[in-house]
Amino acid sequence: MVMPNNERVGRGLDAVRDGIRGACEAEWSAHYGDGWLSEVQSRDRGATGAGDPSDVSFLLKGMMNTWQEVWRFRLGPAERAYTTELRDFRNSWAHQSQFSTDDA
Repeated sequence: MVMPNNERVGRGLDAVRDGIRGACEAEWSAHYGDGWLSEVQSRDRGATGAGDPSDVSFLLKGMMNTWQEVWRFRLGPAERAYTTELRDFRNSWAHQSQFSTDDA
């Protein structure tokens, strides 16, 4: 059976989440201390509810919202562009956009 492109994108986003979660938690903890979760969440002006490090959206938004304080010292402009692109794909996926095979 052929996997739909949206499912491929969803699985890819799960892999991204699993791949970046540990690094995000370590960097934010080192920079903000034990209150890192609240601190990262506070950077998201449109957020409702508690921050969830098991949510790829929280991680990607958190990276973008803390870029100048945390990530620019570890990652370069290309990685920032990838982070933005991944966030855009996540948003399109969450709003049930259709993906081409090339996009998937």
